Amino acid sequence: PTRSFCHIRWTASGLVAVYKSATLAYETTHAAFYYADEVKAGIDAAVAARAAADPTLAKPFWGEIGDSYENKVLPALGTYFGPESDVDGNGKMIFFFADLGKQGSSFPMGYFWPGDIELPLATATTCLSGRAGNRADMLYLLDPANLTTDLGGTGAAYPGALATAVASDYPSVMAHELQHDVNYNTRFPAGQPGGVDEETWLNEGLSMLSETVAGYGLHGASSRASVRRYQGELDPASGVPYYRAFSMTTWESDPTGNYAAVQAYMQYLLDHASPAMTKALESKWLSGKSNVEAATGLPWELGFARFTTAAMFSNEDSSAIPGGTVASAGNLLASAPFDYAGDGVSPDYVPWHHYMGYCTTAGGVRYDKPRDAYVAFTPLATSATAALRKDGWASFATGPAPGGGGGTITVQSAAAARPYVAVVKYSGALPNYTPPSTACP
Repeated sequence: PTRSFCHIRWTASGLVAVYKSATLAYETTHAAFYYADEVKAGIDAAVAARAAADPTLAKPFWGEIGDSYENKVLPALGTYFGPESDVDGNGKMIFFFADLGKQGSSFPMGYFWPGDIELPLATATTCLSGRAGNRADMLYLLDPANLTTDLGGTGAAYPGALATAVASDYPSVMAHELQHDVNYNTRFPAGQPGGVDEETWLNEGLSMLSETVAGYGLHGASSRASVRRYQGELDPASGVPYYRAFSMTTWESDPTGNYAAVQAYMQYLLDHASPAMTKALESKWLSGKSNVEAATGLPWELGFARFTTAAMFSNEDSSAIPGGTVASAGNLLASAPFDYAGDGVSPDYVPWHHYMGYCTTAGGVRYDKPRDAYVAFTPLATSATAALRKDGWASFATGPAPGGGGGTITVQSAAAARPYVAVVKYSGALPNYTPPSTACP
């Protein structure tokens, strides 16, 4: 079967709407997979490459992606967030693979567009106006030829890049973008009165969390590295740690200062809650911080202070890399609200477990290499200043009090909205882990 779809394409001069003929390639119980006819050669190449890589596959490429959706993405969405939209009443999500274009070096791996649910059915003429949609439940995905090329997977690197795209890139995008569909479906259900839009930071945070609960996101090394960058590296534009340079709730689309930030925050919230909390966040009438307060039962300031404390200290001892020296037993902060719980996700997304990498000797002995310049706490000798973003945070380490006794900390602010202050007392050195070697032999 064939049909035509109206979709957005990224170009050097901006976004444009295009109307493309498409062919149905594969169906599962809850999904239909189409490709734009103009990318057929790339689709055929992807199917052939996956068949060559694994001759046992019953349906190379399509079956792999379909299984990821049916067995991982869709169950996670239902458990943690809610039902997808079904404006066309067919009980299926349409996945449309097309050339989505690019702007400079930036390119979309996929996107969800509410216009497909709320706008009239597009024709070849009305599509170009941007005021018509497909009257279907859809997710747009970058075709495999352009995706692998944009990711540098050409020539001999193509089979590996394609395997990664099929195993994680496409399913991650599905999980991320379809949370947006669930969120929109909850707030603006077809044929019913609409609610209120979710604030971007929380909507994106839920989508980053969706990637993880579906089995991707923080289960992968690249996402964990992004969170560690947010918690422990300097923003090159401002010269201060990312967490201090960016606001949690003011959205600027920065991969580290925003996306990794909300990913770290939402994972912390879920670690101390259940799917009932994330489903509660899919609210029709609440948004932003008030939505978080209602779902968690905590004032924003208290919950945010607990998150920032966990971001600095969580699981430091319990997650040390084997082979190093741990200075003390147990977590520095044993109280659950100040820890990430893990919940089956690799614990090294907390800040202190960030190393440049490792090398091994011919005998297989591993040597961990610490970061050249780890930044998390700003050293505080006698005084220090910090410009805070709205719903942002900063951290300082004083070192031991003179003579080992008590100390006094004075906080001053000229701002009308005074900052909240959390003071944590600890003993020992931070980070509380020493790699077995500072350099490779």
